Amino acid sequence: ALDEAADDRFWAVAFDDESRAYAAGHVAVGGDTHMAVARFNTDGTLDTTFGTNGIARINVVEGGTTETARGIVVQSDGKVVLAGNVEHDPSATPPDADLAVVRLNADGTLDATFGDDGVAVVDLGAGEGNTGDLLWGVDRDADDGLVLFASKKAADRADRDRAIVKLTADGDLDTTFATDGVHTLDVDGLNLGDNPRNGFVQADGKIVSSGYTSVGGRNQIVLLRLNADGTPDTTFSSDGVLRLSPFPVGMAEAYGAARQSDGKYVTTGYGRAEESGAVDLVSFRVTPTGGFDASWGVGGGVLLDVAGDNDRGRNLLVLPDDRVVMVGSATPATGNVDAMIAVYDRNGAPDASFDASGHRLYSFDRADDSLFGVAVSPDGAWLAAVGYRSDGNGPEDDDATLVLLPVPGSRD
Repeated sequence: ALDEAADDRFWAVAFDDESRAYAAGHVAVGGDTHMAVARFNTDGTLDTTFGTNGIARINVVEGGTTETARGIVVQSDGKVVLAGNVEHDPSATPPDADLAVVRLNADGTLDATFGDDGVAVVDLGAGEGNTGDLLWGVDRDADDGLVLFASKKAADRADRDRAIVKLTADGDLDTTFATDGVHTLDVDGLNLGDNPRNGFVQADGKIVSSGYTSVGGRNQIVLLRLNADGTPDTTFSSDGVLRLSPFPVGMAEAYGAARQSDGKYVTTGYGRAEESGAVDLVSFRVTPTGGFDASWGVGGGVLLDVAGDNDRGRNLLVLPDDRVVMVGSATPATGNVDAMIAVYDRNGAPDASFDASGHRLYSFDRADDSLFGVAVSPDGAWLAAVGYRSDGNGPEDDDATLVLLPVPGSRD
C-alpha cells in the first residue's frame, strides 16, 4: 500500500538499468487524487533514497478525483516518465479529461527541464465523461521521444477514436509525427467507439497499438501499426490496421500486444466463444504482415478458463527466449477474484517450469485482486507485476500491490 489510510493502486511498472522496479499509479488523499510512483529494490523493499521514503507523489491538478499514472518508462539517462490522466477542470460537470506526462529526476524530484516545470499536459479536445482524453500507456523510442497510447472524442460524434501522440524527449509535441504530433484512428468512420489499450515502440521505430472496437454489438480486436513518422504501415494488413474477430458469435478484446524475435505479435485480453456468459483469458498471434497465425496455442488461440467464471488478461511481455508472460486476474470461486500470472512457451503451450498448469493465482486477502502491469529486468532475471487489491463495496480501502519473482529458469 502507498498509504495505509487511503485508496491507492498501481497500473504500470518499469525497471531501470540497476534492476530497480518503478511502480506507477495513484493515491487518493481525501477528495484529491495524486499520481504516484514507488521505487523498489530487488528484494522487494522500498528504496528510501527515492522521493519520500521510496515514494514520489505528484498532484498535477488539485481537486481532481481521477488523476492517475497509467504508464511509466525510464529514459536512457535514468529519468522517470509517468503518463496518465487528469481532469481538465475538476469543477466542470461532467468533467473533461486531458493527458498528463510527468518527468522525475533519478531521486524522485520533478525535473523542471521537462514540459512546464516537469509536467506536460496534452489536451486533444473537449469531451465529456467517457469521451474525455484517456491514456493507457507510454513507451519511448531510441532517441527518448515519448509515444502515448490514448483516445479522444471523435469529431462530430459521440464515440471515441484512438490517438497515438508523440512528444519529444523533453515533453513538447513532436510536430514531425503524423499530423501535428497526433495520429488518429477512426475505425471504418463509424460511431463504433474505439478502445485503445497498451502499445509499444519497436527497435526499428515502428509503433504497435493494441485495443478493440465494437462492431454489431460484439467487440473485436484491432491492432494498429505505424511507421516511425506516424503514417500507417501499409506492409501490415495492407492499411496498417488489423481487425480480428476470432469467435463467429462471441467477442474478444486485446489489452496488450508483444513482439517475438521472429516479428510475430502475441496478444492478451479476454473474450468468449458464445454470445453471452463468462469471459476467459484469450490470446492470439499474428504474423509480421498481419496474418492470423494458426500455429499459436491450439488452432491459433490460447484460452485460459480457471474455474468456469471470468478470467482476464491485462498485459503481457515477451522474454528473451520468446516465452510469453501474461498478467491479469482469475475467478477461482464465486465472489473471489485473484491476481494471476500465466507463462507460455514460444508457441503458446503452458510453461510447466513456472507451474504445472502454466499459471499461478495470487490472493491478497481481498475480494477483488488484479494485475495490470508487467516488466522484466534488463538482465532477464526478475519479473515485476503490479496491480491492486480491492474490497469491492466493503469497508477496506484499495491497496497497490507488487509481485516480484525470478524469471522461471533464470536462477536456482
